[in-house]
Amino acid sequence: MTLPTSGTITLLEIATEFGGSAPYSLTNYYRGGSHVPNTSTNANIPTSGLISLTNFYGASVVSSLCSGTITCGKAANGLQGYSSGAYGSISFTGSSTVNGSTIVCIRSYPGYYDLAVQLTPARNNQALFASILGKTTASASFFSSAYTIDTWGWGTGSSPVMPASGTINFAFN
Repeated sequence: MTLPTSGTITLLEIATEFGGSAPYSLTNYYRGGSHVPNTSTNANIPTSGLISLTNFYGASVVSSLCSGTITCGKAANGLQGYSSGAYGSISFTGSSTVNGSTIVCIRSYPGYYDLAVQLTPARNNQALFASILGKTTASASFFSSAYTIDTWGWGTGSSPVMPASGTINFAFN
């Protein structure tokens, strides 16, 4: 949800939008840091130096559109879709990040889950606003924030979304 564009804005509203742990401090919310994505929506938030509550007018954790095409592949263990450095490939038509995180994989695992998305760095259960192949976070489960990767998943594996070959268009917004 986008922060107000005028009027009173509080540090708690900023923390609710971007995440983080109490005690909150404005210096934890520089653009391009661990909480605030470096997007045009957040252009008024400085990357360092003086920072004020009014810098956050209209700011949002939701990234600019990240979209592209996946050329699907399949791993020996049955995983299919794209996984960085392992199988498949990905090309972007917009930003290559989602809320400041890089896509590590978008894949299906027949019999286990229909679709999983992994992003790094982890955002500690930060809301992911995604629309990919008709799947939205309303039906997503946050699997984990292990090490440096967040994992989101959909379904039980009975209807895998990612094919073992061919191309799929995707979009996060």
